[in-house]
Amino acid sequence: MGRFHFQKQPVPYKHSESRRHKFTKANYEVTKWPEYTEALRRLYADSLFIARRFGG
Repeated sequence: MGRFHFQKQPVPYKHSESRRHKFTKANYEVTKWPEYTEALRRLYADSLFIARRFGG
């Protein structure tokens, strides 16, 4: 253990501003609508089954 104890001060926001938010948000687009719709139907059916089966 060191003999000196320094209290860490938070780094101000403006200090790291140039390095923040440099990645753009990914945009996803559905290209296979029939498969997507069928998957949603199956998911809904499964959740209804579970809710009815286990008293939800």
